Amino acid sequence: MKDRSLDPFSLFSLLRPKAETMPPPVVLQLEPTTRCNFSCAACARRALAPAPCDLPRDLYARILAELPDLKVIRFQGLGEPLLHPRFEDLVKEGLSKGVRFDTISNGSLLHGDRLDFLLTSLDCLTVSVDSLDETIFRKLRKGPELRVILDGLARLARRKHELRSPTRIGVNFTVSHVNCAEIPRLGEFADRTGLDFVSLVRVGNWTLPSSPDRQEALAFMHKTRDADPLIEENVERLFREYESSPVSYRYLDTRNLSASCMMPFYMTYINAGGDVLPCCVMKVLGNSDRFRVGNIRDQAFQEIWNGDAYRTLRRTLLHGDTGGPWDDLCRSCPD
Repeated sequence: MKDRSLDPFSLFSLLRPKAETMPPPVVLQLEPTTRCNFSCAACARRALAPAPCDLPRDLYARILAELPDLKVIRFQGLGEPLLHPRFEDLVKEGLSKGVRFDTISNGSLLHGDRLDFLLTSLDCLTVSVDSLDETIFRKLRKGPELRVILDGLARLARRKHELRSPTRIGVNFTVSHVNCAEIPRLGEFADRTGLDFVSLVRVGNWTLPSSPDRQEALAFMHKTRDADPLIEENVERLFREYESSPVSYRYLDTRNLSASCMMPFYMTYINAGGDVLPCCVMKVLGNSDRFRVGNIRDQAFQEIWNGDAYRTLRRTLLHGDTGGPWDDLCRSCPD
């Protein structure tokens, strides 16, 4: 099964908001921790160097109380979500209020009793796997060995089958010139492992002109651009050969994204320290001090959500006006 578009906002494009003032968000991207056991080549942690910080329980309780219309919490940020010491408690507390959960993980902690909890509590678990080759994997992701991640995925899939769990499990594969030759292998790997989906995303430029690693990122992107014909050929081959597979294959080509962004109209991002940002990209591409629209410790969320800064951004997106600190960032957004 294939889907080349992978546009999570396609439904919202038909319901384009007409007002700058919006009802409370239904989706929350939440950073549970800034700690991570990996050091990845493309990660903004290298430039931002976040101090170790875990989302406090009192702050989480306040978030749940002030965002009563939440339908989904997506745990993601600059850290590995499963490293939060009270990860299970966070999920349980949200589930008790009718919130559904999904998360993106590096996959190094998929073992023990945790598997059953994940498979009975999450709607979806995505593991970042940017190579099936140990040597290439080590170039892209410095941390636990690839074998640890692949073995954990296999255990998770077997246990999912035993529990008949509805939790969707799959991998995200960030495509570049370094790993594009591996794309056709993903089909056999997904079938053998028992995955539900494989998401391929062409690498994007996650730096701003002021970023210290800007030139390094641009050089990497140039090499990937040279490999575009091979990338397209291998994506087509994967889709063709696994057309009838029960695994869902999706490809997001970051060169051909719509200029319309719906994130600030129905979802928000809150980091482990309580800073509210319009989306996770502003955390990764920039920093909280520059792009935050408030902090939920200091101000009621509803005041932030429909405050001057958020309304200025929505006006910019709706009407193409200029203003606010987001102009350069939104124009160069890779997501």
